[in-house]
Amino acid sequence: MLTDSFKADLEGSTGLKVIHQKHPEVFIPSGIMERGNYSAAAGFGFAPDKFGVFSTFSAFLEMVISEITMARLNNCNVLSHFSHSGGQFFTFVLIL
Repeated sequence: MLTDSFKADLEGSTGLKVIHQKHPEVFIPSGIMERGNYSAAAGFGFAPDKFGVFSTFSAFLEMVISEITMARLNNCNVLSHFSHSGGQFFTFVLIL
């Protein structure tokens, strides 16, 4: 499967720095805009043979609820990682 990784300016904190270093061709730095980044990842994951990767802090989860809903309704392939949820034992990963 082909992937693209979108980050909300937190790659070092959420663990996507490893992807950026090992596979820079699939890493798209896009700044702080969680809703836009999630939508872009979902758009990339709209093709059946591709999936987008999205990562940000759990505190920003509520910012992308409507985008998650729309991605799910459109059968988009998105791997989402929401870190720093009060402890690394509680890191939340959402796979649509």
